[in-house]
Formats: sequence, structure tokens, C-alpha cells
Amino acid sequence: MTALREIFDLRDFRPNQLAAITATLSGMYVFVLMPTSGGKSLCYQLPATVGNGSKNTPTGVTVVISPLLSIMQDQATQLINKGVPTVIFRGKIAVDMRHFVLDQLNKQDTIVKLAYMTPEMLCRSEQAQSTIRRLHNRGLLARFVIDEAHCVSQWGHDFRPDYMSLHQLKVMYPAVLLMARTATANNMVQHDIWETLDNQAPLE
Repeated sequence: MTALREIFDLRDFRPNQLAAITATLSGMYVFVLMPTSGGKSLCYQLPATVGNGSKNTPTGVTVVISPLLSIMQDQATQLINKGVPTVIFRGKIAVDMRHFVLDQLNKQDTIVKLAYMTPEMLCRSEQAQSTIRRLHNRGLLARFVIDEAHCVSQWGHDFRPDYMSLHQLKVMYPAVLLMARTATANNMVQHDIWETLDNQAPLE
């Protein structure tokens, strides 16, 4: 892919990266299980820059949900330095920066490719929820990426209650693509992750 070389300055894919990228660009739900530093981030960052494989489908915004603020900041900085419009929407940011992020995401012709936010922000902030609804209503919500997906599972080593609310994404946005990624998940945890994220229970 041209984007691999021109944006990410890479010549080849690592094992399983191309399969995950092809799957999400083909409209499939994807579970990415790779070791730390194994190249999981490229599996959603590259698709976010090239769209969903259709000339009639806008690239839209990939919403990345992660509990790790330092990693979100590092990845956003790297993407911006590569020329990929990226924002972080989290609780503890300056008011002017919050306004800037919201303005960018709410523009009719937004150029933002990736928006990082914490699960707490997504689940508890009406501003975050309404912004995502507006993106969806404008046909500009490309996919959700659940980072550190083992946090969804009660059997995982780092269970976080707010992750349990992420099953609402499938209920509210059934046609929006989903990617879950983690470096740590045995068979039980993998099953639990998808059972939770695919839950069709009504909203509370």
C-alpha cells in the first residue's frame, strides 16, 4: 500500500498486520492479538488514513478508546508529525483545547482521521457522546477501536468497570466497524471480550 511507505515510512508489514488491515477495510469486525511492540497500532492507523475501500465512502473518523493517557499522547504526536490529523478528547485538558477538539470534530467537512478518548470520557461525557452521534449522522464515523481490550473481561488481569459499558457501541451503532486489540488474552478472555462487545442488551 502507498500509505505504508508515504505516511508510515515502512516497507513491509509485520506478521498478521496485512490480514487485520484487509479485514477491517473489507467491513469485518476484527480482533487483533499481538505481543507488545508487535505492530498492533498500524492495524487501525493505516486504515484510518485510507478509508473503507470504497470511492463512495468517506474516510471518516476512527475513534480509539484507550485507558493509557501517555500512550494516547505519544501516538497522537507521532501521527500529527506524519501529517495525519489526530485529536485527543479527555477530561483533563485546557478549556481552549477542548473547544478546539470539539470544533474540529463537529465541522461538516472535518479532516480529523483519528480521535483518541478514554473509556470514562466516552461513557460519562454527554459532549463526547453527542459528538460521536453527530459524526455518525453525517456518515463520518468510520470505526471504533477498543485498545487494551482485555480490560473488558472480568477474567482479564486489568478489568475496568467502564469497559463493560462499551457493549453500547454495538447497540447504538450496529453498522459501524469495530476492532478490539490487546497483547494479553487467553481463550477465555477472548471469548469474554466478544461476548461483552457484541451484547445486544438494551441501554440502561
